[in-house]
Amino acid sequence: MAREPASRPAASDGRSRPPPTTADRTARRAGGAAGATAGSATDDDSATDSDAVAETPLVSDGGRPPLLDDRFGEVAERTAATEGLLLGLDFDGTLAPIEADPDTPALSSAHRAALEALNDRPGVAVAVVSGRALADLRSRVAVEGVVYAGNHGLELSRNGRTAIHPIAAKRCRAVDRVCSALEERFAATRDAGGGADGSANGGVEDSVDAGNGNGEAGIGGVEIENKTLTATVHYRHAPERGSDVRRAVAEAVEHVAGDPLRVSEGKRIVEVGPAVPWDKGRTMGLLADDHPAWLPMYVGDDTTDETAFRVLSDEGGRHGNGRGIGIHVGPGADTAAAYRVADPAGVERLLEWLVESDVGEA
Repeated sequence: MAREPASRPAASDGRSRPPPTTADRTARRAGGAAGATAGSATDDDSATDSDAVAETPLVSDGGRPPLLDDRFGEVAERTAATEGLLLGLDFDGTLAPIEADPDTPALSSAHRAALEALNDRPGVAVAVVSGRALADLRSRVAVEGVVYAGNHGLELSRNGRTAIHPIAAKRCRAVDRVCSALEERFAATRDAGGGADGSANGGVEDSVDAGNGNGEAGIGGVEIENKTLTATVHYRHAPERGSDVRRAVAEAVEHVAGDPLRVSEGKRIVEVGPAVPWDKGRTMGLLADDHPAWLPMYVGDDTTDETAFRVLSDEGGRHGNGRGIGIHVGPGADTAAAYRVADPAGVERLLEWLVESDVGEA
């Protein structure tokens, strides 16, 4: 049964206030100066959520989607009207900050508690959808019962079962050949690859600093991550060599792959994977089909997340009110998401608000 949306306080400028952080709530409960300041701001009910929506254009900032903090009233209405919520989230740059060392990102205890609380509700399903290998992703999130989609959905763990895309599994050797060619070209010195079942998840190669033995200088600061089904070449430590890395990867795929592979790009990474019609968007579509009456929501920060945003914006157009809600983490330029948050701190506010709401409760 549809529930009345929780009313949210509005600021004096007519925009909906973002949900309070844990620090805000603690300060208010303590009755200190910080709490008094927050209280005086949120006690202003001179504008309603509908007023805020009317005053804030749907698409602003040169075509970028509006900030979620300005539009929580809209999201509250949709979560209140749904029978349940499918919440999909990327990992790096969304649930955890992007780090120069890809082995560093970790899920905070606050994020883990929020995911556990939401996933325990009968009307909420949480899915973490990442480019990381499945075993790596599961070990970093470590929340029992959530759906894990590794390698952009080529590995999917749900309902106690793990499925691997059959064509991707057949092209593991082609991915491995590309990694070997890049190791030779970049003079990498260590390989820690794993099996397709994720039991020995592929590792990150040593940074490349030496020549390749053929008179060609190596590219310093490059790391090759062989994830078996896909591979990621990181150049965060050498952003100025991005064009060299992209060219080297493209040439390796063209000359040694043998089987159809495709190259894609993200934030200072180049990815190699099987050329199959599968991605984060199709993964979210599959999971949404498991819960056809639920509202799907997806939060992500990178170009690979755009496929999920486009699936959720079907029938709504760009930034439209489509099948679900897409939320971009970052500046929001050239995104199909309906809303944006500035950084992972905005994701934390969203999770806190969802936990405090009654979405998915019996």
